[in-house]
Amino acid sequence: SASEGVLVYVVWRLAVKKYGLGWDALGFRRPRTRRNAALVAATIVGSLILTGIYAAIVTQLDIEILIPKPLPENLLGGGTFDRLLTAVAIAGLVPFVEEIFFRGFLFQGLASRYGSIWGAVFSAAVFAVAHLSSGTMIPIFLIGLLFAALYAKTRSVWMPMSAHVIQNLAALTLAGG
Repeated sequence: SASEGVLVYVVWRLAVKKYGLGWDALGFRRPRTRRNAALVAATIVGSLILTGIYAAIVTQLDIEILIPKPLPENLLGGGTFDRLLTAVAIAGLVPFVEEIFFRGFLFQGLASRYGSIWGAVFSAAVFAVAHLSSGTMIPIFLIGLLFAALYAKTRSVWMPMSAHVIQNLAALTLAGG
């Protein structure tokens, strides 16, 4: 929670307070089109396909350092309340904060200065490194590119946030949540 709080503080301090940007400038606006559910679904399908291909390749080649580690068994805790609290944090709070920072703030700021492609590449790279796992760095980078493309297409942080929530819920479900 503390690291997520730091990300929100950085966005508030640098974008909102220093430059006087409103939260709508970070993507908190209604999406412009009605086909957003299809775009979110396509992003999720694309991320699952890319992650599956990646896992198959590194497993087949037996590149141990790049094989994604399973989520820790004790991640969701023992009691119902602990499990619920962890699920809300991982599938709710984390996507909310990370999308504000990585897409609404970092991608958008970099894209306005260096173009959408370089903004997507750099923000996705920082997104991947922030997850601190060599086994998931490449797929998270690819997912970051997809989330940046979704943000660029919809101009709303709510769309990649929705995809991120679904992605994290899927990971928790597969981990036994």
